[in-house]
Amino acid sequence: MKLEIELYGDQPYVPISQLNAPTWHRKNPIEGREHFLQKSIAEHGVKRPIIINNAIGREGIIIDGLATVRIAQKLGIYDVPVQLF
Repeated sequence: MKLEIELYGDQPYVPISQLNAPTWHRKNPIEGREHFLQKSIAEHGVKRPIIINNAIGREGIIIDGLATVRIAQKLGIYDVPVQLF
């Protein structure tokens, strides 16, 4: 699947709907502290890019930032900044 990448300035953004959780995902490392991240995203938006895989056949798989993506989605955010890896 080819990602729909849109540039805002120099920063690439991808719709959350095109991102996928990794199949090997471990337990949520911020469990119990989600409200801090949710408050920050609600006030300031997503500032740190989500690191995603861009290799053929693995496009859009989240490498780092899964908790951020899940919270952004709950808040109704359509797209997030990404760093392609």
